[in-house]
Amino acid sequence: MGSFHDMQAYIDGSALRYTARCDCGWDGKTRWSRASAMIDVGTHAVDTGHYPVPVPATTAEPVLVLKAS
Repeated sequence: MGSFHDMQAYIDGSALRYTARCDCGWDGKTRWSRASAMIDVGTHAVDTGHYPVPVPATTAEPVLVLKAS
């Protein structure tokens, strides 16, 4: 484990059971929505100075990217 400011907040869990967690031992509420857990990660990071870890969306569906013309 690193120093206090090197600790990272992240999302753990599976569909409909997302929990924000941190290396410092903090656990957020279990959320149905990944976005709600991400808000918990951001709030904890701001309150403590820990770094939020970007977690890629895990989906098997193709992603459509639209560009403005």
